[in-house]
Amino acid sequence: MKTIETLKNSTVTLRRYSESDIELLYEKLGKDPEIARYTGWNPYSTMESCSEFVHEIVSGYESDSDAYGWIIEADNIPVGEIGAYGYLTEDRSIEIGYSIFREFWGKGYATEALSLVLDFLKDIREIETVRAWTATDNQKSERVLLKNGFEKTEIKDKAL
Repeated sequence: MKTIETLKNSTVTLRRYSESDIELLYEKLGKDPEIARYTGWNPYSTMESCSEFVHEIVSGYESDSDAYGWIIEADNIPVGEIGAYGYLTEDRSIEIGYSIFREFWGKGYATEALSLVLDFLKDIREIETVRAWTATDNQKSERVLLKNGFEKTEIKDKAL
C-alpha cells in the first residue's frame, strides 16, 4: 500500500487508519448489531479482533499489498471506513467495502467516499472491474453503489 494517500473532496476526507481508531471502530462497528446485520464478516466484533485488523492494515501501508483502507471523516470527525481488497490479476478487478457509523447514515458520506476510492483505483491500478455486494435488504447501500455507476449483476439467496 505504499501509494495509499489521503483523498478528499468538499464533503469527506479519507485518511489512513491509526492505532487510535481501534476503540472507536470497536464501539461504532463491532458492538452495533445493526451494522453486524449488514456485514458478511465483522473484523471489529471483539476488541482483540479489531486491534489485529487495524494493525494489519497499518502495517500494510508500507508494503506492496493489493489492499487499501481508509477512515472516512467529515468535518474532521470519523464517520466510517472504506477499503478495497481481493485484487484479481486475471481480470484486474478488486472488491470494495464500506461501513458508515449508524448516526451518520443517510448523509451521503458513503457515496462521496466511494467516488474518491473509485477514482484512486483507476488512477493507480487501472482497475477494470470493481466488485461489491450488499445484503438484499440494505437498499441504502445498494443506492450508494448505483449512484457510483455499479450495475446489479446477481442476486444470491445466501452469500455465505
